[in-house]
Amino acid sequence: MRSGSEGIELAGAVADAELDRLRLFLRGVSDRFEEERRGSFDLGVVPERLGVLDSDRDGLRPFAVVVSGPAFGDEDVFEAQHADMDLRPFIGFAPTHDVGVIAKDWSRHAIETSQTACRENTGYLRPRRP
Repeated sequence: MRSGSEGIELAGAVADAELDRLRLFLRGVSDRFEEERRGSFDLGVVPERLGVLDSDRDGLRPFAVVVSGPAFGDEDVFEAQHADMDLRPFIGFAPTHDVGVIAKDWSRHAIETSQTACRENTGYLRPRRP
């Protein structure tokens, strides 16, 4: 089984209310939902619930959605991933957190579902304003 991921960089921490909205969205598109720690979700996504209707196989698609950065865990991983690159010229800010959407079963439809999930997530995750 191959895997792949998409990431969303954030300019600030995810507010509790936004995390609650994400949690509700993920429960709605998944038949299997486990929150392993705050902001880290192990999912069995139903593709049709994300608008993917032309699937070449039946069943759930295994995904992980992980918020990382200070107060969410994986701080060391986040720091290591962002240590060598200044993203400001490309995205206009220095990320403090990110959201990873990881497809655990990498196929054409997993790619489409992962991209759809990333687009949907951007509507649910907004950085907390100081």
